[in-house]
Amino acid sequence: MYPMTLVSQLLSRDATRLIVLVAERLAGGQGFDVHLKVVSPDAVSSPAKLNQVLEALVTQFPLQYMCSYNRYKQP
Repeated sequence: MYPMTLVSQLLSRDATRLIVLVAERLAGGQGFDVHLKVVSPDAVSSPAKLNQVLEALVTQFPLQYMCSYNRYKQP
């Protein structure tokens, strides 16, 4: 099972809410601004829709996004 599928399945349960947190790093080591966003269950009813929500956050805070994927990682 893929992680995004798991999130969609968890959100399909009653009374489940998704709250997305972004910690925006401030310049000069001044700390962080924390942004919280409540996402409606309809907005993430499928893995593709959840990816769109995450893409919107990356677009909003592009300098804060860091992804690392080591495709050749050895166990």
